[in-house]
Amino acid sequence: MNLIELAYLLASTASVIAMWPQVRQLLVAKRSDELSLPTWITWTACQLISLIYSISIKALPFILANIAWVTFYITMLGLIFRYQRKNSPKTIPEPAPIESEV
Repeated sequence: MNLIELAYLLASTASVIAMWPQVRQLLVAKRSDELSLPTWITWTACQLISLIYSISIKALPFILANIAWVTFYITMLGLIFRYQRKNSPKTIPEPAPIESEV
């Protein structure tokens, strides 16, 4: 393994570890209203495609990093889906009227 591969693995590992507070916040708050499920689904799909690509070119550092990211995204999706469905409001509140200046 050359220096740039090692640097990539270390940076990727640090990035995934840096995402732990987001997971922890979801576990503590048990609410995901502020997170967009479609956005996280899109990011997960993109990462899965990146994983497939890295496997196809047999790039071990990219494969390892992508596995870590896919694991993170799937964890986030599971928590977002769980807490949005469990705590979703029954009705969507009406937006407050905007007062115009006259």
